[in-house]
Amino acid sequence: VGSEMCIRDSSKGCLIINEGWFGHGSGSISFYNYEKNSIEHWCYKNQNFGDVLGVTSQSATLWNGKLYVCSKEDNQLVVMDPKTLYAENSCGKLANYQAYEFIGLNDDYGIITHGGYFSRINLKTFETITLVSVGNTYTGTGSGIAYNGKLILNVNSSGWGSPKVYTIDIAELCSPDLKPTDKVAFQELDIATYGGTRFVPVSYTHLTLPTNSRV
Repeated sequence: VGSEMCIRDSSKGCLIINEGWFGHGSGSISFYNYEKNSIEHWCYKNQNFGDVLGVTSQSATLWNGKLYVCSKEDNQLVVMDPKTLYAENSCGKLANYQAYEFIGLNDDYGIITHGGYFSRINLKTFETITLVSVGNTYTGTGSGIAYNGKLILNVNSSGWGSPKVYTIDIAELCSPDLKPTDKVAFQELDIATYGGTRFVPVSYTHLTLPTNSRV
């Protein structure tokens, strides 16, 4: 397929995840070529013989050499080779909630955030456990990151309160004894966040400042 050779050289461009027709159509993946200043559309569909992503694609996460694309409805998680975009696994509908973002925890488990909930997924079997509560947060669990043994989640408080940041022990999330009825222990940080918040790990040991700079 013509798009394969283009996508393999990631140094020449980047992938764009498109949500599609909001609430109706499937998402798609495009490739933007830096050198040619051009965009190739429908790369995933062309690579997979017409197969499509789920409805209203939300995010893509590169984890352990695989690309995990989350969509709100239907085909909610698709795992693919990031160089060729050939699909390797697909889950269908994982839970009765919209899917927002995949976050890898370790070689065996990851989580998918939903509206107020999140699911733990076994990356080998695709078996999922939807956890009923992260404190009292039923209006939105969105972005997050696994960092230094903790899962850091951006969640809305109940009602229309200000979003908060919760941390959860990854070791507890990866316990084989975890059940859907379990309430996951969390620590609430004294941080208020708002729409579109993303977490990015930063190593200050590699930060070089000019001698006249102030921190």
